[in-house]
Formats: sequence, structure tokens, C-alpha cells
Amino acid sequence: MLTAHLKTQVCRVREFCSAILLVTGWLLVSSLNVQAQAYDYDPSWYDASAPYVKIGVNKDGVYAISGANLASAGVALGQINPATLRLLENGIEIPIWFEGDEAVFDPSDEIHFVGRRNTGEEEGEWAYYATQTSESNAPNDDIQSSSYHSLYSATRYYWLTWGGDDGLRYVDSPIAPEPGAQTITSVRQTFHNELNFTYYQGDSQDSGHPYFTHGEGYHWHTFNQNSIRRDSVIVGTRIGPFTSSPSETVDFEARIVAGSAAHHNVILKIRMADGGPGVYVPMDEDDWTGYEYRTLTASVPQNEIFRFNGQVYLEIVSDNQYYDGVTPNKVFTDWFRISTTRHLTLSSRQIMFPSRGNGNYAYSVNGWDPGSAIVYDPTTARRYAGSVNGSGAFVFGDNGNADGVY
Repeated sequence: MLTAHLKTQVCRVREFCSAILLVTGWLLVSSLNVQAQAYDYDPSWYDASAPYVKIGVNKDGVYAISGANLASAGVALGQINPATLRLLENGIEIPIWFEGDEAVFDPSDEIHFVGRRNTGEEEGEWAYYATQTSESNAPNDDIQSSSYHSLYSATRYYWLTWGGDDGLRYVDSPIAPEPGAQTITSVRQTFHNELNFTYYQGDSQDSGHPYFTHGEGYHWHTFNQNSIRRDSVIVGTRIGPFTSSPSETVDFEARIVAGSAAHHNVILKIRMADGGPGVYVPMDEDDWTGYEYRTLTASVPQNEIFRFNGQVYLEIVSDNQYYDGVTPNKVFTDWFRISTTRHLTLSSRQIMFPSRGNGNYAYSVNGWDPGSAIVYDPTTARRYAGSVNGSGAFVFGDNGNADGVY
């Protein structure tokens, strides 16, 4: 295990740790992965004659791999033309930034890239098919309750190679906003909160799927009721600094997974600022029978939400009022999503946020230490670097980036 590090403040900074392995002349692919990706997987990116370094990433963030890191893994730096360094994610080249002289790869030089942890998003294309017999099958969203976590591993692997054509690089973009730019100090952002405490083997009546049983997976909290009673769980979730504008809302989603054939009744409550300590106001309720997923929702003006230390609080209530004396009422809380308008302020020296879409904007990100700052946009391979102003803000202009994530 080698530690990747970054010397300057960077947007999307998180913990930097990655395992790297020198691979020459072979590629390890499990038989399950080959079968799972048989419909659209293209292995032509791999050149058996080229050298590769395998880099494991299990958290979203900006990563730095130094020449010294590579040398410790057995790479001969003197044989590398830095201009030809290329980094592949799922067989597709992604941009990197080379910090150093591209004429010679020194031990102190660094490769910077935006890495992503592995999720279940791609698995929706194959692991959750109702059957696995034809290319015409479509993913079943009623089976995949969450794509936030992978069924298998949180580690995503990147392949670093060199030789041949020059690699894709981030391009330094001017940070000065264009004339007439609108200053942006807050953006709309969705926070997904999911913890895995309880494993559920799946619904007993489900069969016939080669990879997955309906409901199978790890969930946050379990209600298992064998009598007529109400149980609840309170969750505090951190979403960062958000505005107090009455014109903006905090939007909640709570995913509930049924684990029995009983009659279920689940209520979503939100802690409000004017309700007094410990007062949770009912916002949504669902009532159903059998093994199904349900999503409870609520929308509340941001100035009416109770918050403490950057957290908001919600309560999930399972009311087993329909207990028949035979079938236990089992339901799980799976995940919560909270959408809010948040300030562009670093939290624990890090931030990740989406662009405002097409337009002439000047983003003002606050909370930096004195010195320099760097922002990466992997969707357009742009890099913004400059000085933090006296107010602790880094301001950069971006015009027309509809899908950017900084």
C-alpha cells in the first residue's frame, strides 16, 4: 500500500490512499466479470506488449502519484517519456496533470488525477437483469434499490501506461471571469447518505436470478416487529453549510425496503426549527403489503429546517398497526438523499460541487488557507490554478460548461 499525497489545496480533495501494482504482459480478469460485461465490454484498450501500473482508488478525490511511488513499485523512471503517460478508467483514457518537466521523469515529479470509488451504477446494466439470457433484457430499477455501493468492492482500478502516442492532459484555463459574469457563491447539490449495518439475504419468494435476489444487500436500519407497536429511528446527516433562503427548499428522499409479506406502514418525519427540541413533524406516509421498495419524500423551506453542526435530522417510523399475529413486519431503511442549496465553502479542506450549467459564471469558493488553490474539472479536462484572495476565497470563471463537476 502506497500513500498518494497532494501538496496544494485542491477541489475534490479527500483522503489520498491508493494501492499500485506493476503489471507487465498480462491482465487479470475474473470469469464473472467477463460474463457480466459480455454485452458491451470492449477489451481492445489493453495492449499485451505495453507496461501497466494498476492503481486502486476507494474514495472520490484528487490523487497524486509521485515518481518515487512508481519507482518503489519497480518502475524504471528513466525508461519513461512523461509525455506518453496515459491513464485508463474502464478502458477509457482520462486526463491527468503532470507536475514536473515532461522531458524527464524525476522521483519528485507527480501525476495528478481525479479518481472515483467503485459504485453500483455500471452493475445496473448487467447484475440486475430479470434474466441473463439475451441482449434485449433491460435493467430492472425495481430490483436495484441503490447504486451507491457496488455489490462487490468499493475499489475502482486505474491503469497507468506509457510509450506510443502522447497522453490526454488537463489544460490550464484562465481563472479571470469574463466581463458580465454572474458571481456564484452557492449551488444546488444532492447528498446521498447510506450506511451498511445489516445484511439481508433477499426475499424468500424470489428465485431464478443467477446473480442477485430481490432485496438482497446491506441496509442501514432494521424494523422487525412481532406485535402491534410503533418503532422509530432518528438519523442526523451532515450536508454542509446551506443557505437560509425561504425561497429555497430542502428536499428529502428516504428509501424503504420491505423484508416480509406483511402489511407495512412507514412515516417520514423532519425536525423543524420552530417545533422545539425533539419535535419531528410528519411529512409523508406510505402503506402497502408485500415485498416492494418504497420512497418517502418531503420538501421544506430551508429557513424552517432545524440544523446543528451542519446536520439535519429526520425520523423514520414503522407503525405495525396491521399485525395479523402471524407474519412479522420487517422493513429496512436503505438510504437517504437530501437536496439543498449550499454555500461554496470548504468543509474539512475539501469540496466537490456541480456547475450551474451553461452561462457566464464566476465561482467564488470560500474557506481556503492563504496561498494557492487548484480546481479540476474532469468532464472538460480543465484546470484552474491561482491565488487565494485576502478573504480566503478562490474565484474562477467558467463559461458554457453544462455538465461540469469541480
